[in-house]
Amino acid sequence: MVVNLSKRATVIVSALVVWVLATLPGALAQTTNATCLSTYAFLYNSRGQSPCLVAAYAGGVCDGGPYDVDALDVGTHYAGPPAAKVNNCQCSSVFYSLLSACGLCQNRTIIPWSSWDTNCKNVFVTVYPEDIPSSTAIPAWAYVNVSTSDIFDLNNARTLQGSAESTASLNKVTQTGAGAENPTGGVNGAKNKSSNTGAIAGGVGGGVVVIALIGLLASFLIRQRNDKLRNVIAPRQQYLAAHMHAPGPEMQSFTGGSHGVDGGVGYAGARGQQQQSTGGTLTSMSSQKLYNPNDASTFPGPFTPPTPLPPYRQSPQLGGGTLAAAGTYRGVPEV
Repeated sequence: MVVNLSKRATVIVSALVVWVLATLPGALAQTTNATCLSTYAFLYNSRGQSPCLVAAYAGGVCDGGPYDVDALDVGTHYAGPPAAKVNNCQCSSVFYSLLSACGLCQNRTIIPWSSWDTNCKNVFVTVYPEDIPSSTAIPAWAYVNVSTSDIFDLNNARTLQGSAESTASLNKVTQTGAGAENPTGGVNGAKNKSSNTGAIAGGVGGGVVVIALIGLLASFLIRQRNDKLRNVIAPRQQYLAAHMHAPGPEMQSFTGGSHGVDGGVGYAGARGQQQQSTGGTLTSMSSQKLYNPNDASTFPGPFTPPTPLPPYRQSPQLGGGTLAAAGTYRGVPEV
């Protein structure tokens, strides 16, 4: 019973942990099969992730599920978001820069920023509008303002190589270098920062609630297990206590005497009689007075010599026989 409760508690807690992890932003699987050439190693972040994988993480936040960045065939490029599936992540210049870097590191072509944001209703320049997944870090060069040149520039990436990155705990809303300007039509950094703060606070609050529920569930299961143990142990303790105080055979034979099954006095009865006899002797001795020189009643009585025993006479039947060994019986020869 206890083992089953423990297994049930483990399964429930594991399921809750999996659910919490699955609901965190960016927790779903993000993949890419695109491979960058070795000459573009400066585009990788500090975690060793290619711009293609970082773009998959950045795009998956708004997509609400697994996000894949496929490798480009020769003569192809990454296109802007279609009108039917446009979202804030794809309409960010940060995502555009990451995906453009992914195309260039495969030795493929890229399109201008003005062609990329054609279907975007809200354009986010030098700003990533959502909270960055905890599994990645966005390089500083992805925040460079591309609206001035209308194209992603690899030279900016080389220049900013090794600069501070943006992570889940530090979403970079202040632009670097040429991106210090907030162009018309974009969403300003103050609004984005407030949005990210609200998302983080909501996530922390949800995590606290889930942890509290897990604690309550664990406490309930432990209390239920303890109740089961008490229900099993208590009857055994009562049984042992009752039999420990019950009078045994020797006590019964001492108080009233008992007989064996065959009607004779058994071992317990004989021992009881012996105890009674001993008790009588002790009682008789305790009733006598101690010797007192001033009390004549305590003086010893006259000495009575013991009666002499009759002289020993040898039996005539044993006169000519021989003693047998101990534990045996031997007859004598017939006359």
